[in-house]
Amino acid sequence: MIFGVETVNLACRLESTGKPGKIQISESTHERLKDKYQFAAKHNIDVKGYDDQLVGYWLDKQLTAKLETSQIHSLKTENDLGHLIAQT
Repeated sequence: MIFGVETVNLACRLESTGKPGKIQISESTHERLKDKYQFAAKHNIDVKGYDDQLVGYWLDKQLTAKLETSQIHSLKTENDLGHLIAQT
């Protein structure tokens, strides 16, 4: 699968502004999962090439604790995260 420049830029920004042991997701992923899980308060992410800041969310500790470390490290896209969460 080939990803567009915007997808790669967003993924890079989410990774570079990440925190150890935390999972950061975009607003679009949050919209799909907000009724199933709790998230920390939203925050803004500066993204090179965008005039506006992007909105990000952190999955809370309760959900993160249910995921195996190997599962988290195997994620390649936000869709992978959505599928993994849906299975838990």
